[in-house]
Amino acid sequence: MNLSSALPFLEYLAILAGAVIITLAIAVAYLAVAVAVHNLILTWYLDIAYKLEIALSNTRVLVAQYEHGYRYWRAYLANYGGRGGILIGDPIPYPTAIDIVLIDISTYNVFAMTHGDAMFLAQTAYGIGYTNPEVHRQNGKDLNVQHIHALKPGNGRGNCHIFFGIPTYF
Repeated sequence: MNLSSALPFLEYLAILAGAVIITLAIAVAYLAVAVAVHNLILTWYLDIAYKLEIALSNTRVLVAQYEHGYRYWRAYLANYGGRGGILIGDPIPYPTAIDIVLIDISTYNVFAMTHGDAMFLAQTAYGIGYTNPEVHRQNGKDLNVQHIHALKPGNGRGNCHIFFGIPTYF
């Protein structure tokens, strides 16, 4: 056998084997990235679906409580992912809601389902009135909720937020 006649064939075979190995390595790396991206997207969707189900459940509870006569809930300032928002607590009777407004601190607040319920609470707290609806959405706080403040004697504005669920556009 003549070695010089087999050499070009072996060179071609080595180049072909190298190309196959490189192609397979690229394919494996691509599939690994594709699987990782798929898993990341799937995790994100499942997380969103879970959070949406919790939000729907919480909303159903609030609506059921409202239908059973509750008009006010404790509310606390929150910061969901740096985007603001509120945490709605337990339902409270009207006298407790008045007490919270009169305590007058910005971190201990009241949530009312409607703007009308919020206005009634603010009006009766000090007997003076309430501010126009406002929402603080600056600095990326797009989850903040519309609210009013009770007016205090001496042209003062209360610190307690009276949030409401059904927005009034101004």
